[in-house]
Amino acid sequence: MQADSYLLSSPILKFAIAIAISFALLVSFSARAQASVGIFQMADGSFYHTGSGIRDASYASLESRLKTLGFLTEEHTGTPEVTSNSAPSVLLQIFRMSDGRYFHPASGMLASTEAEIYLAQGVPYTTNHVSSDSSRNTDLLRAIDRAKVELQARINRDKTTYGIKTTPTDDIWVDVTLAVWNKTTDEVRYVNAKKRGTKLEIASGNEDIFVRNSNYINSEYAISDLNSIVVGVRYPILKSIVANGVITHYEMHDEAYAPYSRDLHLPEVVSAGQTYLDTTINKAFDEMRSANIASRSAPGQLMADVVDEDLVKSIIIIEHTDLGTLQNDPKYAVERFLVTLGLNTSDTYNHSRSSANAFGLAQFIPSTYASFAARTNLGLIPEFEAGLKDHVNAIRVTAAHLDDSLASMPSDVKQIGISNDKVKEYLAAAYNGGYSKVRTAIQIWDEQISGLYQPAEINIRSRLYPETIDYVKKLRLALPVVKVRSGIQLTSDTQ
Repeated sequence: MQADSYLLSSPILKFAIAIAISFALLVSFSARAQASVGIFQMADGSFYHTGSGIRDASYASLESRLKTLGFLTEEHTGTPEVTSNSAPSVLLQIFRMSDGRYFHPASGMLASTEAEIYLAQGVPYTTNHVSSDSSRNTDLLRAIDRAKVELQARINRDKTTYGIKTTPTDDIWVDVTLAVWNKTTDEVRYVNAKKRGTKLEIASGNEDIFVRNSNYINSEYAISDLNSIVVGVRYPILKSIVANGVITHYEMHDEAYAPYSRDLHLPEVVSAGQTYLDTTINKAFDEMRSANIASRSAPGQLMADVVDEDLVKSIIIIEHTDLGTLQNDPKYAVERFLVTLGLNTSDTYNHSRSSANAFGLAQFIPSTYASFAARTNLGLIPEFEAGLKDHVNAIRVTAAHLDDSLASMPSDVKQIGISNDKVKEYLAAAYNGGYSKVRTAIQIWDEQISGLYQPAEINIRSRLYPETIDYVKKLRLALPVVKVRSGIQLTSDTQ
């Protein structure tokens, strides 16, 4: 007891206890002060002040700057004077914190998930815009989805005042908004600009963004800051106005999209695109099987068991890929399509319209789609654009077209079956140019595709259109890549 009393009365021990208590109080005060003044530590270790939007590498440095600028009092009482935050309660920025939570500066909301913030701000958190799919659980893909939701929210707010009614071309200036993601902070900032072809005029700030390739909503953007990537765009497109199931006229409306760029051509985006494609194909074929849709080309069998899934994948890929890109590098060309699919999932190519009015992922024209939609056993969406914007429905009508094409072929071709790559070429050609020419061109097929025969020599045997010949060439380049991605071992004859 005497020894214990001595220790407790020891000056050294008393000093040590005082230091410990003081340190604990200091830490406690610092934690309270940090929270009270609106300073938060971000995922990259930096510190962010909600009232001013100022960020710094250390808490002390940020605190000093805030005091100098008048955002904090010198006494640091925990009740600082901050500028009023008049920003609308929308998803301008969401930061990932160092503790894994998410912070929304515009509202001051902290949440364990991004979904909670979206819902609290009244923005739908749907699989069409922000997917819960694990394949999209990366910083980049989450930022892309977040940007598209915010861009669409802006469009929804502005739609009553938006007035462009003319078709945008490279000869006129159009208003665009670019979503720029910072890799380090996970911040998405929004940059207003005017675009005319490859010319881009930034509304304000020192953003060094330029247009690598101009292609309307699919234009490719780049930014000199290597730590930033353009992940989305708000862009005006020509949109059909439908009344009673009939297109009455066209108007310009803004759409949110994530255009392809080399900066986004990354394995995680390719993988997300492959996952979305496989999932969509599987769902479409499962629906066809559940509906017991009979094959026209193979009586007694289901259409889903006859049509080749890799052919369907290849068809929709080559519909959106040019021959030159495939000839230069087939693997890159297929990946480029998958990147676009990974960026936009269910929105991909929903604004793609050819000069012949072929539309959407599957590129059907209205009359052809209507002929399939009229077959009630197929269970397709009746309306043209709605049917082709629904990717599962688009895959189903593509499968029906291929099955019909096989049914129209000579009996010996049907006996060979769709598993044969040459038969796949016949069906792809029919998809592009119609059944009739393909049926009579089969006998001199390779000579036509390779160009060994001159047009005059083969004209009497139904010469294929040059576009269809190129279409088959594209299939020959894309199909082997699709098979490899599906895990199919190629033989020496098909490599």
